[in-house]
Amino acid sequence: WLFAIPPVFSDTDAMSRYFDRLKEPLKGKDLEDLEMMLRLREMVPAFFKKCVGDILRSRPKVVGFSCTFNQRVPALVLARMLKLEDPAIKIIVGGTYMDGVMGEAFSKAFDWVDVTVRGEGEKIIPGLLRDLLSAEQTVTPQPGLCTRNGERLDIHPESPETKADLNALPVPDYDEYFERIAGTELEQPGNIN
Repeated sequence: WLFAIPPVFSDTDAMSRYFDRLKEPLKGKDLEDLEMMLRLREMVPAFFKKCVGDILRSRPKVVGFSCTFNQRVPALVLARMLKLEDPAIKIIVGGTYMDGVMGEAFSKAFDWVDVTVRGEGEKIIPGLLRDLLSAEQTVTPQPGLCTRNGERLDIHPESPETKADLNALPVPDYDEYFERIAGTELEQPGNIN
């Protein structure tokens, strides 16, 4: 609910009324925690606006989101905001939250998502990116993909053959992460372990 804001979630008045009712019986630390969360929620639109600006400055053709549990709502809102600013950007969503029927339902519900990767993506992402960056932008059917072609949604069955050998994958490079938090309060001991 912290990230459930427009342009995806538009009934903010109902949410405000809900939190007003929720506050009534609270006292002490519980009330302080809720009030802190409400203050954080007020900062979310500016945070998303900054994220959109940061991403668009690099002029991406494709933006991908990995969703596990709590990332799905912020990913949806940020993806929608990016699409509204630049409809040509292709949005890919994957991660454990997209496995199976969840990914299929997600694709059906949110038409600004161009591709949903169900199952492990390590083997199919290189080809998918080549397709999306090609002049035709036609996505080759691959196991587990849900692809949007105009108004049509193509859903391809998942396959155990897409399982990746994690030992064969390159070691991730996290340098940019540490560069971005350098000098911020996130850099404090205990925050980035």
